[in-house]
Amino acid sequence: MEKLHDRIEDVLTMLYDYSYIDLDKFYNNKGNKELLEVLNNVNNRGYAKREEMETLQDLHDSIDSFIKFETNDNSRIGDF
Repeated sequence: MEKLHDRIEDVLTMLYDYSYIDLDKFYNNKGNKELLEVLNNVNNRGYAKREEMETLQDLHDSIDSFIKFETNDNSRIGDF
């Protein structure tokens, strides 16, 4: 099974190429900064600690909500 942090990175990378979504809004949102910091730490380390898994799931859910909002519920994270 693909690691959650790898999946999140893949989705964020794909969203850069998707012109209908302004990904800068996601990165500039204060609520996402802490979540993205944890993702960065996990990526640097190469694995997630048990206590980081909930944060990664929150980030995954936040990305999904953001995609739904930006596409008027026409897309979700599973589409990327």
